[in-house]
Amino acid sequence: MITTSLMSSITLALALIVTMIVVFGFVAKKTQLLKNYQFKDLEIMGGANVSKKTKVVLVKVLGQKLLLGVSDNTINTLHVFNDDFNSQFIAKVNEHESHENHESNN
Repeated sequence: MITTSLMSSITLALALIVTMIVVFGFVAKKTQLLKNYQFKDLEIMGGANVSKKTKVVLVKVLGQKLLLGVSDNTINTLHVFNDDFNSQFIAKVNEHESHENHESNN
């Protein structure tokens, strides 16, 4: 038969366990303990909104850069950049700037 002291001990133990769970959840949320887990091989490099529900995101996965189209329902690969993307991009910017400077001088 369950006595009053046994019932109060069980109630106290359950209250202590629930309190510990709530406190741990609060501390984890405030310290962002659970958000510090990062994917070392995945980096979001940037993005831009195209409309209210769609955006374009540039990600780097395992050293490869991907341009993704992201909507509510789908994610599509728009372009995969090769390894020399940075040097190609810098060359294009320099070419564009020199072209603008040449036109402004004429």
